[in-house]
Amino acid sequence: MNGVVRILVPLTLVACSSASESARQEAEPRRETALDSVVTIDTVDHPVPEVVRLDTVLDLQRRRVNIEENVSLYVAEEGTGPVLVLINGGPGNTLHSFLPHFSRANSFATILYYDQRGTGQSAWNPGAGPYSTSQAVDDLERLRSALDLDEWFVLGHSYGGVIAQWYAMRYPHRVRGMILVGSSVPIDGLDLGERDYRSAGERARIREAYAIDGQAVVPVHGGAVDLVSLRRMLYNGYLNGDWKRQYFFKPGRERMAQIARLEWVHDRDFNVQMRRDGFSRDLREVFLRAPIPTLIIEGAQDANWGPEKPRLFARHHPLAQLVVLDSAAHYPFSERPAAFFGALSEFMRRAPAVPDDAIERWIDVITELENDNATR
Repeated sequence: MNGVVRILVPLTLVACSSASESARQEAEPRRETALDSVVTIDTVDHPVPEVVRLDTVLDLQRRRVNIEENVSLYVAEEGTGPVLVLINGGPGNTLHSFLPHFSRANSFATILYYDQRGTGQSAWNPGAGPYSTSQAVDDLERLRSALDLDEWFVLGHSYGGVIAQWYAMRYPHRVRGMILVGSSVPIDGLDLGERDYRSAGERARIREAYAIDGQAVVPVHGGAVDLVSLRRMLYNGYLNGDWKRQYFFKPGRERMAQIARLEWVHDRDFNVQMRRDGFSRDLREVFLRAPIPTLIIEGAQDANWGPEKPRLFARHHPLAQLVVLDSAAHYPFSERPAAFFGALSEFMRRAPAVPDDAIERWIDVITELENDNATR
């Protein structure tokens, strides 16, 4: 059955669909998908069009929140209800990647968007050392404290899922529930497979777009890539099919320009420094007995890994609920919004309160695992 595939790990499989969403999709003109194998090669190096920041035109409360001396985070807020903080991925992405999609949740949640330190409109100030996932986790806790919140739901997208998992380990009493969307997997040696919907010709043209003076670079890793060049690379890469790594439906040019101009804005070497730290800890056994309510949402056609990734990842969160959305890739909240936000609303409404003694027992497990790792 098309639509949401809800897998209650480890054994029970329940399939359901969103009739209203299916009807809406049938009524819309058919959009090109990554599975259509349409080859697009454009040898022109196009300038990136100007676009409007969505956070400036949506009905959001925007402000800067000081979390320590000389460090403030850019925060936007909307909605009513339990607090849901959104942790963007990358590393090096910004809160703009969640806009305008999460406005669909403002009827059942207070949504907190924020740019991490070193990204977007927050402070580009690494402090005494390099940027790190550990720092991002502590920054998130400082933000919660500054906003005087007792607890919240944490949602991590892509690499933001690593931050969310670290945060849940370090500050479990503050986590009302955890949502992992297309999450990166900090588990050593786990083969998630691979797939690529791009043609050989598209890949060759994308390599040309992602080059400076003929030398291939990975643009989001920063280094010698300045912001202007980064925008140009990303935009022209997407025009030549690189969108297929992240999206099931082909984005329009305006959306591609938003991605290039507003969603990959970060300090020099931010990506490299964060990746180095974020995968320094193997979380293989950490969440096997985690009492925190957890929802995992995956896009069935996410080309960041192979088709078995959702099940492989869910094995390490055996108490979590797994939702796999068909006709969606790395951004399922933008491609299957009715199904995505239906699952999110239900999860937040039904997430049980976790007794303190269950949290304390899990903290003991984490401490034991850390001690074992230290002696190896």
